[in-house]
Amino acid sequence: MFNSKKGEALDLLAHPAFVMLVAVAVLMYLLWFVHGLGSTYTFEKKFLATDIALSIDSLLASRDNVVLYYLPQRTDFSPKFNYSFEKNVITVFEDSMLEKNAGRYFFTSDPSVNFEETVLKFKEPFVLPRFALLGNNLLIDDVHGNKKKLNIFLLSCPSEKITGNAITLDPAHGYTSDLRQGSVGFSFDNLKEYILTREIAGMARSLDTVNILGDLTRDGDFALSVNDRKSRIRDAVVSIHVGSYPALENFVKAYINYDSDKREESLRLACELVNSVSSALIENNVKITSIAVIPVIPEQKSDEQFSILIKDKPAVLLEVGNIQVKDTFGIKGKKAIASGILEGIKNAYK
Repeated sequence: MFNSKKGEALDLLAHPAFVMLVAVAVLMYLLWFVHGLGSTYTFEKKFLATDIALSIDSLLASRDNVVLYYLPQRTDFSPKFNYSFEKNVITVFEDSMLEKNAGRYFFTSDPSVNFEETVLKFKEPFVLPRFALLGNNLLIDDVHGNKKKLNIFLLSCPSEKITGNAITLDPAHGYTSDLRQGSVGFSFDNLKEYILTREIAGMARSLDTVNILGDLTRDGDFALSVNDRKSRIRDAVVSIHVGSYPALENFVKAYINYDSDKREESLRLACELVNSVSSALIENNVKITSIAVIPVIPEQKSDEQFSILIKDKPAVLLEVGNIQVKDTFGIKGKKAIASGILEGIKNAYK
């Protein structure tokens, strides 16, 4: 009896009319599904979510700084999408992140990279995001809406925090230990290095509203030896210098003492300083050639200014810009350098 029923069921499934009915049903479903994809942009949103997530993964795998402009493949591609980057999930949506047909995909989490969760809601003309891996930071923004200039030179800074309560700023240049004007205090036209460093240090101190900075090693343009300046250092020191190079070069460099007991803290402070100062200058339309942090052994340097890099406290010799590039040291430039120094010090405490 059961075999007979089994045979009848197989006959029914193999009947041409039944097969035709199933085929028509499947075809109608596929047509409905494809129509739904086209009318709600479901396919585009899922494609974009996947492709953007993979792009972020590729960005994080890079060893160098990278800026990626995520542009459409076709000139007529302008769907009205918004983007959410939260908890390592990219969501592409039209009106709400909770909509059922939103595109979603995971991207990599890297604890060494700072990433601020963000939602980009675009107004016409609709564009796609800009991504940048700069130093320890992953940035995502709207390239048309955000006019912030990106600093492609940013370094990846170590995690070591500096200790102590007060940073001493040292306006350097100008005089040797025997109170003669030193060769590093020369002037270029009307720009004198020892005056510039004192002005920049004074500006940074005036911007300090939370009392991070301690006393200056000098608060006027007078003779003061390196040893006298060293005696005024409190918990740490940033010695401000001005570079001098051929006119087309404009560096931001920091030196630390390789033999210092506080080498790791000095390295963190130096890294944050060159990042912040160079970024501040770039924001003010000053072209920077490159940035660097350089370990040295002061005893092996003929220039006694390097002796400011004491061994028992975090110490950085910061060389800013090029005295032959005048735009670097206009009013806006000096304020940018001062604010960058203060911001770099704050970041080294985080």
